[in-house]
Amino acid sequence: MGKLYELPRPVPIRAGETIGYLGMYEAPTSTEGGMSSKHMVHIELFSDAPRAEAVVSSKEWKDKGFTLIDGSDSDGALDPAKIPPFFLNLYRHASDDKELKDDELTVKKLENAFDSIGNYDRVKGMVVKHRSEWWTPDSKAMMERFKSIFNEITGLSPLINHEVERVEN
Repeated sequence: MGKLYELPRPVPIRAGETIGYLGMYEAPTSTEGGMSSKHMVHIELFSDAPRAEAVVSSKEWKDKGFTLIDGSDSDGALDPAKIPPFFLNLYRHASDDKELKDDELTVKKLENAFDSIGNYDRVKGMVVKHRSEWWTPDSKAMMERFKSIFNEITGLSPLINHEVERVEN
């Protein structure tokens, strides 16, 4: 915990295998600065094969509590002024509140739904298909959208620059 362990030999990762990381998740708390952090496990499955979606959608995965959520039509940017349908879909899967109207969702409600211990069993089994900021063609478009949303808010330049640099590197 708290240290990076480099394997003495590289470990090959074959197509379709998952990559997991146990570590600290950090996020800015406001435009004035500050940071929230919590330990989480983040597992990635990178694939453009149709078979990966079939596996995640299979009865065996569903019986174990997994739910596939398709976010492939989203650019990944969470615009607080007009929350995209993808995030409303995530909210409805994570919470008991199935009646919430599109214009009633806020960033805070979304965060609370994912942080609620009462929603843990639903959230832990969510498998979300989405574009990746780590794939260059998508990352450029995502960062342009990110900048267009948040450039209008004064005081966010350091955060915007940090995110753009993180993705570019």
